[in-house]
Amino acid sequence: MSPKVSIIIPTYNSEKFIDRTIKSVLNQTFQNFELIIVDDCSVDNTRKMIREFQKQDDRIKLIALEKNSGAPAHPKNVGVKNATGEYIAFLDHDDEWLPKKLEKQLELFKNSSDNLGFVGCNFLIIDDNRNKSREYCLPSWPREKFFERFLLGNISSSSGIMIKQKVLDRIGGFDEKLKFADDWDMWLRISKHFDFDFVSEILVRYHLHSTNVTSNVGIQKELKEFEYMFHKYQNDFKNYSNIYSIHLRKLGSKCCANGQIRNGQKCYVKSIKVYPLNLKSYLYLLLSLIGVRLFRLIYQFRESLNFR
Repeated sequence: MSPKVSIIIPTYNSEKFIDRTIKSVLNQTFQNFELIIVDDCSVDNTRKMIREFQKQDDRIKLIALEKNSGAPAHPKNVGVKNATGEYIAFLDHDDEWLPKKLEKQLELFKNSSDNLGFVGCNFLIIDDNRNKSREYCLPSWPREKFFERFLLGNISSSSGIMIKQKVLDRIGGFDEKLKFADDWDMWLRISKHFDFDFVSEILVRYHLHSTNVTSNVGIQKELKEFEYMFHKYQNDFKNYSNIYSIHLRKLGSKCCANGQIRNGQKCYVKSIKVYPLNLKSYLYLLLSLIGVRLFRLIYQFRESLNFR
């Protein structure tokens, strides 16, 4: 008999985290699952540790890739192709689930319409570098605003999402051209055709640390990634010029905070051209012209508010 849920964990050099992550799956109150771990050619003890778990539980399957893909999208796609469950749940190799994560999300699917395609949940975000944590709660908004809200930015990592297998069959896999925005792109595509809902409880512990994929993305790679996304969804961004303007302003701020003032100013100018009513873009452009030091202080202060 096929499992109800296929859990997919993409891994790469995760010997520091994988024990905690796998245990959080095995400790779920809902037990009718298969656990597919796709290792992206790790060079540490990750595979050895996974094989030790396999000896204890035959629901665990290890797929060892022969060549590193450089990003999580490909391992996720490999996992999906090998999944047999009615639902797919993703978990990053350094995060962990609370025991009722699967149970709560399946219950929401059961009591909702057939058009509900994917379900999220709230997070506890733990900054392992600064020993701080904060709750991240998904906001509620009208169903007709789903796509618009996702266009504004990614609201969830894949660790908090459960998706119907048939939804992925229709939408297709993760875009392997993307290095860190593959989740955002997937949620956007799904939200064009299906409803989104979430369990308003903290069901995931999301760990921030120096080896996170998003922590190691250079500003040039980030700019290139967002340019790709803007091009891919250019027709949508034309209809929501205010949202496009916000993204450009945020990219400008990141450029300036990293010392790339000219690139930042170009983003601000483009933000103003796209949507002249974005007053913050005028303000940030002015700050970048007045003084780099002042701008960095303001930017760093705003970033620190996330963990207060």
